[in-house]
Amino acid sequence: MLDQGIHAFDLFRWFLGEFTEVYAVLTRAFWSAEVEDNAFCTLRTAAGHPAQLHASWTQWKNLFSFEVFGERGYLLAEGLGGNYGVERLVAGRRREEFGAPEERVTDYPEEDCSWSREWNEFEAAIREERAPLAGGEDGWQALRLTDAAYTSAREGRAVRLE
Repeated sequence: MLDQGIHAFDLFRWFLGEFTEVYAVLTRAFWSAEVEDNAFCTLRTAAGHPAQLHASWTQWKNLFSFEVFGERGYLLAEGLGGNYGVERLVAGRRREEFGAPEERVTDYPEEDCSWSREWNEFEAAIREERAPLAGGEDGWQALRLTDAAYTSAREGRAVRLE
C-alpha cells in the first residue's frame, strides 16, 4: 500500500472526490517480508461511487493500468514508460446502448516529463507564495485512506471515514 497503492488513492480522489468507506484485504502471497505484497481495496464515496485497487509486487511484468468509467464513456491509462511499457491513453465513447464503443488510442512514446512538471509547479508555488496544486492536505488524505485500508485488513471489516 505505501509503495504503490497510495498513489492510486491520489488518482481516485482526483476523479471521484472524498471517500467514506474502505474495505481491504492485504496478503503476503509470495515475498517473505514484513509488509504485504498484494493489496486489494474497494472504496466508496458518500454518493456511492466505487473505486477498486489491486497493487502488487508479484506481477512478474511491471504493469500500470488505471481505468475510469462514466455514463457515456471511459478512459484507460496504461504504462509508465521504461519497463512499464509505452504510455497509452484509450478514450472510449459509447455510441449505442449496447454496441461496441468508439475508441481513440494515443501512445506517448517520448520520455515522461511529469516529474519535472511537478517540480516546476512546486517551485512556482513557492515563488508566487501560494499553495501548490497538490499540497499537504492531499498527502494527508492519501495516508488517511491507506491507514483505513490497513485497519480494514487487520480487523476484517469495512472502515467508515467521517
